[in-house]
Amino acid sequence: QVRLVNGTGACEGTVEVYSEGRWGTVCSNMWDIPDAEVICKQLGCGSVVSAPHSSTQVGAFLLNNVRCHGNESHLWQCESDHWDREDCTSESDALVVCSEGYKMELRLWEINSHCGGAVEVYYRGVWGSVCSQSWDLKDAAVVCKQLGCGEPEVAPLSFRYSHVGGPIWLNRVQCTGNESSLWECQTEVLGHHECNHWMDAGVFCKVGNRLSLVLANGSSPCAGRVEFIFEKVKETASDTTLDMHEAEIACQQLHCGSSVSIKRKSYFGEGVGPVWNNIINCSGSEALIWQCNYTKRYSWIFNHSSDIGNFCSSKTEHRAPRLVGGADACSGRIEIQYGETWGAVCDRNWDIHDADVVCRQLKCGFAVSVPDGAAFGEGAGPIWGDRVDCRGNESIMWECPFTPQGLQNCTHENDAAVICSGHGGPRLMDGESRCSGRVEILHGNTWGSVCDQYLDLEDANVICEHLSCGVAVSTLRGAHFGKGEGPIWRDSFHCRGNESRLWECRTTWDQPSCTSNNTAGVICSGGSWQLRLSNGGSRCDGRLEVFYNGTWGRVLDDSWDLNDADVVCRQLDCGSALQAYNSSQYGHGAGPVWLTGVECLGNESALHHCNRLSMGQSDASDVGLLCSEHKHRNLNSVKRKLLTNKNLQFPQFSDCRFSEHLKLCLVGHDSHCRGRVEVYYNGSWGTVCDDQWDLSDAEVVCKQLGCGHAITATMLAAFGEGRGPVWLDDMQCRGNESLLWECPLVEWGRHNCKHREDSGVVCSEFKELKLISDQHDCAGRVEVFYNGTWGSVCSNNMRDVTIGVICRQMGCGNTGTLDKQFGEEGSGPKWLDNINCLGYESVLWQCPSLPWGQNKCIEGEVAQIACQEHLEVRLAGGDSKCSGRVEVQYNGSWGTVCDESWDLNAASVACRQLDCGSAVAVVSDAGFGEGIGPVWLDEVQCRGSESLLIHCDLFGGFRDCGHKEDSGVVCSGTS
Repeated sequence: QVRLVNGTGACEGTVEVYSEGRWGTVCSNMWDIPDAEVICKQLGCGSVVSAPHSSTQVGAFLLNNVRCHGNESHLWQCESDHWDREDCTSESDALVVCSEGYKMELRLWEINSHCGGAVEVYYRGVWGSVCSQSWDLKDAAVVCKQLGCGEPEVAPLSFRYSHVGGPIWLNRVQCTGNESSLWECQTEVLGHHECNHWMDAGVFCKVGNRLSLVLANGSSPCAGRVEFIFEKVKETASDTTLDMHEAEIACQQLHCGSSVSIKRKSYFGEGVGPVWNNIINCSGSEALIWQCNYTKRYSWIFNHSSDIGNFCSSKTEHRAPRLVGGADACSGRIEIQYGETWGAVCDRNWDIHDADVVCRQLKCGFAVSVPDGAAFGEGAGPIWGDRVDCRGNESIMWECPFTPQGLQNCTHENDAAVICSGHGGPRLMDGESRCSGRVEILHGNTWGSVCDQYLDLEDANVICEHLSCGVAVSTLRGAHFGKGEGPIWRDSFHCRGNESRLWECRTTWDQPSCTSNNTAGVICSGGSWQLRLSNGGSRCDGRLEVFYNGTWGRVLDDSWDLNDADVVCRQLDCGSALQAYNSSQYGHGAGPVWLTGVECLGNESALHHCNRLSMGQSDASDVGLLCSEHKHRNLNSVKRKLLTNKNLQFPQFSDCRFSEHLKLCLVGHDSHCRGRVEVYYNGSWGTVCDDQWDLSDAEVVCKQLGCGHAITATMLAAFGEGRGPVWLDDMQCRGNESLLWECPLVEWGRHNCKHREDSGVVCSEFKELKLISDQHDCAGRVEVFYNGTWGSVCSNNMRDVTIGVICRQMGCGNTGTLDKQFGEEGSGPKWLDNINCLGYESVLWQCPSLPWGQNKCIEGEVAQIACQEHLEVRLAGGDSKCSGRVEVQYNGSWGTVCDESWDLNAASVACRQLDCGSAVAVVSDAGFGEGIGPVWLDEVQCRGSESLLIHCDLFGGFRDCGHKEDSGVVCSGTS
């Protein structure tokens, strides 16, 4: 007899045979598809799906080395070794999965061709993927053959999706390439794997001309709109699909040299048909674009306004031109190179727009003049270009239409020439610093100013960037910084705002002149322009402040709205704006007034990209905002921070360790022993990709940072996505290295990752503190998180000063007492004993104590404490200190309490805290006058027996509660 056991049904599982009164398993030696086919046939379970091997032996072997042809009707008709043979070298059981009527299908999804995409298997009514562990071209060959798609082109190991559901049916597929279907290959048990969907396997088959890449609508086959062709169906590429890494691979695939630039916003015209919107991730080592990894986007684009284009070098075709015969490198006869030969350009149709592009490409500023008649001498070689027709906003000459090898009726007497303004960049004069002042431009050897009507905020942004002065805060007219002594140049700049140098902008020369009373001025932020929100409940709500000229200052604007606030929330990575306040909702700022008018569309990525930013004096109020990621509505969760009356600010980098030019940090958390891994290399901070990231790699990081050993190696940006480059990928540490860069690694900066794959670690020296109690946030059993485990603290020799450090660290005031009323002592380890704080420590583990884990604790000596919290409360606007409007102090500012839910119980607690007896009356609707500043609390819910207002349930006042609803109280006590 034969049966299948330990599966999900009678038609899959471990093979067992019955002999001499007992059941036993079959050794997996030589076990393959023909053997399994006989089992399925014998059991009436249809055809074989797979013949996997178990990872371990379950029962006693009764049969070994089974050798079926597949046409047998019963297992005992097959050849095998003798029953009871026990020399099973594989030490694993034979398994079988039969179809049992399940429909088994295969497809490649979803690249607009059934011959390219992610490999998917239909089993038990559900489509699922195939894990790419051990996936190679032999496996891909079987897939292509089964689908009638010829031979495989490539077999991507990571055909990634953005939002994937469904099972992973197959793993560790091992085909020889000769099988006719994927089910004939060796695999693990269906559905058994240790994979994620980012490891889904893919296949591109080559059948006829089903898969190709072209650059369309350009001046040559090496420049144009990126188009993919699948089964004769053309798809253009969205401009978010690829960047320079992928553009470089595309140029190499087309034998067009290297990528010179990528062009967005349908530079080469709009295509037709579908739009490819999947993200392509190339490492740079691929030979074909199809060998790169893909991330599937679950959104569709039907608008071709964002088709992307690519300029390839075509080996020499798109090299920069040169200027010959002039006084310097920025003037002379223009020459371009084809092959190894330089040649001239005919001046037919040559004008200031064409010359402007050449000057900009050569970083020579802009065109001053275009002398004709071979002004810098006649060239001697061929004439390569004719009828150049630039618009003037191109970044390189090869983007302009022209007739290549234009020899028609043109001689060297007509060699084109240009005089550029030169390398002299802008400067700012007569301001308070080098980053503010009158704009001056160098033409030749002469500095001159610029008319204010020809310079806007986008131009000013580029000037600030050019001078390493951050971003433009304001443009000033009317010779605000003086008239200057030089000429006034008639230049009009047409910057988009994202250029890094002024000469990269398109420039119009010979504009109408203006007087010295109209010279333009610019004020730059003086470096990176930082924003912050102050006086709120989190970093994502509060009063807006701007850092300029070394000082945090205020923003005043009566017209501040949700569009403006939305940009700030986006810039601070705080989601979208929920509220925009222009009435000093979060109190009045104390610093200088930096901005007095902001006008944003709402889609800008940063505040300095908005249309209008004004400086000066204003009678407007401080602006504030509430972002969607504020996560602070319930003040119970943050009132411990409120009690210490301070903001908690976590630095971006903390406690970095240095090794020559390399640094290492953990960021994204308030502990230097837990966070996202970041390394400093070649002048920039960058992240480490989580490909192959494991505990051995994390161990080296923890060791290098002096943070003990690794507890967890996190993946998928568990501590948030970083910025800047991804420096390292595919780390392969053994765990005994002293520094991360001693591990085997690929070339710095070479990767196939995005920041959503940033790696992180949690080290054993990461510590946290909490108080365990069902009754109160600021009282209970003291517990410390250390070495991956929560444990208690012993109370031996614990003095008041030590209790004070604990309370202060928890944000629960400065004093407390030992209190045994909080029940159980906990079941974890006892981490600390004989703690002897001196009082200046900010965290408990800075205090002297016995070594971690060593203690002399006995039952009843686990520390339980009650902190003496305090929240400043006062009554204002009444006849005495015991009657008036209720006000509380938070973050250094006094604010009011909304009268919603304010009742006699809450009023009684306030009177008791102020030593004013009991509550006589509850006053609502601003009965003692409207307060100023923020509304700090809303929906205060007290039982009436609390001794302090902070012991009540408190909720942050961020509803639509204004000062017309300020609460008040009349207490029985007298002043």
